[in-house]
Amino acid sequence: MTMITIINDSEDNQVIVGEQTSNLIARQNKLSNAEKEVLLNESVELFSKCTSESKEVNSTTGLAIGYVQSGKTLSFTTITALAKDNNYRIVIILAGTKNNLLYQTTERLRDDLLTHSTNNRQYKVIENPDTNQIPLIKRSLKQKHKPLIILTALKHRSKIDRLTNIFSDLDVTENLGSNPVLIIDDEADQASLNTLARRNSRNNTDDESRTFESIVNLKNSIINHTFLQYTATPQGPLLIDIMSVLSPDFHVVLSPGTQYTGGQR
Repeated sequence: MTMITIINDSEDNQVIVGEQTSNLIARQNKLSNAEKEVLLNESVELFSKCTSESKEVNSTTGLAIGYVQSGKTLSFTTITALAKDNNYRIVIILAGTKNNLLYQTTERLRDDLLTHSTNNRQYKVIENPDTNQIPLIKRSLKQKHKPLIILTALKHRSKIDRLTNIFSDLDVTENLGSNPVLIIDDEADQASLNTLARRNSRNNTDDESRTFESIVNLKNSIINHTFLQYTATPQGPLLIDIMSVLSPDFHVVLSPGTQYTGGQR
């Protein structure tokens, strides 16, 4: 029997903690029970502020702040499991600017989420997708057991533009409908923000750096989504113009584990 817990907050969305999230956290053998509880509570708090099925047209931006090497990847893996439990169909993860980080993140997701053969029905993980994957994505969206499609991509203009092309395809948009999409930006302080902002302020211009422009186009191609930024250095996302599309509407500070030792120590 699967235990499903619905957590309700008067201001935020209801969050279902179902089989995928419960099993993922239970498998974290290196965490104490108290640490598992903190992980779940903070993940639910973040997810409750994201968009939902009830908001057919919506765009929101969030910020998750955590120490260096303190469990941010596990946090957004838990968020991904919550997305599956709450009827999301697609999660996009912009996994940094380097190929080795993209590979590491993609393999970590596969290891943590696709733990046994039955879970292969629950998730479809596609690395650096392009329009050639549109038929696979369309078939997955049509499947009755509703697998969560996880698209991991390098944070590079050409790779993000390919994602935009996928979401501009009529077959994909018709099958997705108004189902919410979660976009996770790992290392959000790197490359994502408009690096021409300072020059614009001096010259009274509104030019956009290439990666930032691509992210904006991706966001514009998805009618119901949350853009969730993860970083250990939040000064950039916090201090940008509040009118920027990447200015966070909400934020959560992540707690490190009890065994965490960082640079300050």
